[in-house]
Amino acid sequence: MNNIKIITNYQYEDLYSYSKNLYKDLEFEKIGILGENNLYSFNFLNYIITDEKYQNIDIMIYIDEDCFVVNNKELLNLLKYFIDNKIDCIGMPDGGVVKTRNHNPVSINQFFCILNLKKIREKYNYDIIKDIVFTHDLKKYTPNHLIKNNNFIYDNFEPYYKIFFWMLKNNYKIEYLDAYEFENDKTTTILKNNLNIDFIYHTWYARKWKDNYHNDRIYNIIKHCNLIKK
Repeated sequence: MNNIKIITNYQYEDLYSYSKNLYKDLEFEKIGILGENNLYSFNFLNYIITDEKYQNIDIMIYIDEDCFVVNNKELLNLLKYFIDNKIDCIGMPDGGVVKTRNHNPVSINQFFCILNLKKIREKYNYDIIKDIVFTHDLKKYTPNHLIKNNNFIYDNFEPYYKIFFWMLKNNYKIEYLDAYEFENDKTTTILKNNLNIDFIYHTWYARKWKDNYHNDRIYNIIKHCNLIKK
């Protein structure tokens, strides 16, 4: 039996509570980790993978604090697909799919992902991974079937990319999810699962939750998600 947890690396307790409320009925334990003292991005993922107190977690469903789940059933369908097909990582490419993100499409964006931590730990080596960068041999993993525009760069923009680059170089199985922009707020991304069904709204800019513009914008998305939640 897989030990599965939902984990969030958050900055604002109130924003996290809005997000968590939408998947409160899922049976998995929810773990919130405050992203203080540089505990975010690569450092956060490395912490979850290597710290002793999380070694019992086999599969992590990672959900950002500004991600709002509107269909728990379809999240569970995605999880079943992930397990049944022995996938090691699944999420949205960080470039070429939505206009908000034009970085490296070979890496997923961390805002929502499912990771097989148990499998990753089998080969994980911080001393090797901390120095990994994008190399041209990784271009073959570009999810061309999802690319909607070519305005992206094969870069090293996010520090956490190195984990996904390392996974690809070590024959881990990564799959990519499709997404599109919400018509009422072009900044917000609507993520689809493996069945091409919408299940998450991601507003981006959680770090600007206290900014009036983004606070109003994100709160409007929260209200919308609560109205349409299935």
